[in-house]
Amino acid sequence: MNLVQPVLNGILMQKCFFAVFFEGHIAGKINTKQFKVFRRKLIQSFLQEGFFIA
Repeated sequence: MNLVQPVLNGILMQKCFFAVFFEGHIAGKINTKQFKVFRRKLIQSFLQEGFFIA
């Protein structure tokens, strides 16, 4: 199994996550519930790939 691809996918997902979060935060459009749901989905996707970045 190639371990590089899941790591790269995770890094890209983290960058997208932070970009969306900060963009939404600046615009004032992200509430706490949306943030928690998105964070939970991000963590689940990391676990499915077989690694987790805390």
